Amino acid sequence: MADAETVLDALGDATRRRVLALLRGGERTVADLTGALPVTQSAVSQALRVLRNDPVTARIPVLALSANAMPGDIRRGLSAGFFRYLTKPIDLDVLLAALDAAWRSGAAGEPPGPGRPA
Repeated sequence: MADAETVLDALGDATRRRVLALLRGGERTVADLTGALPVTQSAVSQALRVLRNDPVTARIPVLALSANAMPGDIRRGLSAGFFRYLTKPIDLDVLLAALDAAWRSGAAGEPPGPGRPA
């Protein structure tokens, strides 16, 4: 279970609460999630920590999609717990491979990450 301070801090922000509520509610489309955005990088990292520390959501593979494509950005994203860190412009083959890997990890019941860049 996530530590109480992290959870309370994450839930202190209305946008973070919306993102966490959407993700805890089950599978969501990108459109569902983008309605709760934009959020800052720190808010995303904190929400990801809360998800990873909660047994209900710990196994959800979360993919990052960012225009920040420097090696340090990718390394930080993967260290934060993203299953894969994808960069813009989107390469459809890379996206499909990442989604397939996420699907397979979920089907196998494996914890998602941290992952590798797709």
